[in-house]
Amino acid sequence: MASITEWKVSDGEARCRADLTKTNPPTKCRQWIREFVWLKNKHLVVLDIVETTKPEIRRQWQLHCPATPQITDHLIAVTNRAPERKWSDESLRSKRAEARLYCQTLAPSDYTLILHADGTAQGYDAAGQAMGKAQGNAHHLRYGKKVIQIEPRPSTNRTVFLHVLTAADVDQNVPPKASFRMIKPGLIEVLVDGATTRLAAPEWFVPHP
Repeated sequence: MASITEWKVSDGEARCRADLTKTNPPTKCRQWIREFVWLKNKHLVVLDIVETTKPEIRRQWQLHCPATPQITDHLIAVTNRAPERKWSDESLRSKRAEARLYCQTLAPSDYTLILHADGTAQGYDAAGQAMGKAQGNAHHLRYGKKVIQIEPRPSTNRTVFLHVLTAADVDQNVPPKASFRMIKPGLIEVLVDGATTRLAAPEWFVPHP
């Protein structure tokens, strides 16, 4: 159903690119490419290139959270602690009970975020402003705990999702600085906390300021 088209491991970077198009019906999906880049042993860069057969087919980027996230400007932050269970080797237990995950949305620049939590759905804009109750996913409302879905605006049939996820100590109150720029049509450079990586993007991708 899916195939790895490229992978590489080098000093400070490991990457894997896959073609997931066939995981969806051909009547709905023309292309879905996903690439992971593990950067400087700290940051996970996730690129998704999605093209549907029709604009009305929804394209949503999804993240399951272990706790209720804090939603701000193009940023999701989740604070959580490990369950109080017995470890097979207590020396492996983290000395810090809590940690934080930052998820930064670099693209698209404009989107609607839907937070499913405890049977309700709340909408937010890209700046993190609450938009009131939303029509959520029926499955997540019934079975999910804390699920986020990001849907681009305006609706077209082609979308690039670009996210940077960073795990941090709970006392790190701000995420690492992350941004990207176009090198040339079809190539972007992502900068995270002083580290850089380059990813192939479709030539039709034109970032909004």
